[in-house]
Amino acid sequence: INCMLDSVGKPMVTMPPARPQFPANPVGALTITNTDGAIALRLNVSEPPAADIIVLGAAPCSQGVSVVRDFTILGLLPAASAGTSDITDMYEKKYGIPRAGSRVFIRTNLEIDGWENDPIETTAIVPSR
Repeated sequence: INCMLDSVGKPMVTMPPARPQFPANPVGALTITNTDGAIALRLNVSEPPAADIIVLGAAPCSQGVSVVRDFTILGLLPAASAGTSDITDMYEKKYGIPRAGSRVFIRTNLEIDGWENDPIETTAIVPSR
């Protein structure tokens, strides 16, 4: 519990809180665009989240890769605008700009009082243009 609380900048606790009931994760598919070399990564968000959402990413890989196991916390999901949340900056801060033709894997899961639910995974290939 405290490791998760610390990783998202929340105060630690001395006693673990009761396990919460998690609402549905409103985060959907990853969309990657390439506008004249400017790569943008966005997650579809169907409704405002009822809890903090942790975004995890894996290093860009070959587009032939179908399973990745090494994910790192990128941060909390930024506020959505027009049904999407832009995660470009948080991804690039950790892994740099993914090159055209590479595959990007993202996981999201809800966090309540240090507890996490099962992640939802999405992936997309960086288009050449």
